Amino acid sequence: LGGDGHSMVADMRNQVLGMQDVYLGGDADSGLGVSALARGLSEDTDERMRTAFEEALQAIDGLEEPLRGTIQSNPQAALEAHAALKRMQLTLSTDIVSLLDITVGFADTDGDGG
Repeated sequence: LGGDGHSMVADMRNQVLGMQDVYLGGDADSGLGVSALARGLSEDTDERMRTAFEEALQAIDGLEEPLRGTIQSNPQAALEAHAALKRMQLTLSTDIVSLLDITVGFADTDGDGG
C-alpha cells in the first residue's frame, strides 16, 4: 500500500464514482452516458452494471480509513469490498464491452492491483 494510506478508501470511492459518472453521463437519466447505449441494446445488462456500481459503493462505505487498519480489524469488510470491485470490473470488462463491441483495458496504474 503506497503512501500513508489515510485516504485510500476515499480515493477508491472517488474512482468508482468517476466511472459511474462516465457510465451514467453524470446523471442516471441524462441519456448522455454509456448507459444510454447499453440500455438501448439490453436493459438487463445496463441494470447489472448499475447494480455493480451500487454494490461496489456500498462495500467501500463499509471500510474505514486508514484502509490498512480496516484490513487488520475488519478483514471481512475488506474482502467484501474487494469482491464487489472485482464484480464491477468484470461486469464492465465483459458484459458491457461485449454488448457494445468495444475494447476496454485496465492498466497497471489504475489501482486494481494488476
